[in-house]
Amino acid sequence: MRTMIVSMGVLATAVAGMYAIQRKMSRLDEDIVYAHYQDEVNALRRLDAKALCGMMAKDYRHVEIERTAKGEERIELGRDDTCTAIQASMRAFYKIAKPLKIAPDVKYTIESVTLSPDRRQATVKLRSSFKIGRRVSIDSIGTETLVRTLGEVRSIASESREPTRAR
Repeated sequence: MRTMIVSMGVLATAVAGMYAIQRKMSRLDEDIVYAHYQDEVNALRRLDAKALCGMMAKDYRHVEIERTAKGEERIELGRDDTCTAIQASMRAFYKIAKPLKIAPDVKYTIESVTLSPDRRQATVKLRSSFKIGRRVSIDSIGTETLVRTLGEVRSIASESREPTRAR
């Protein structure tokens, strides 16, 4: 009987410990958000589509707002379509950057980070700039929603506006 009580106590302690670890590893703070975007910038500089897609949750949704002659048009993409577009873009950028022998110049400016009360989600407003020499220049603004699960930060949703100027 004593062995059973000790075993149940050990099991309860282990479960409580795992819950505490899982809870701690699922919380976000501004330092974690900034580190996530530094990882994203580094992946963009390497033109690493696989790493960029790995930063998205399986249920990721992206909304692109484009200006057209008829006004604004919303384009919604899931994770698979977004990854396909990223892979195609990274291949095209590689073809431009390789002959020039330069790495892309990538800059992110985080305008605000809003953490949810439980600190499991962050809404980030940011501006980004991506340039390859004088041939490619893309500026955009957007909002992204991040979550952290077991230490991994993933994007679950984003919305961006077509750049006002792109070459």
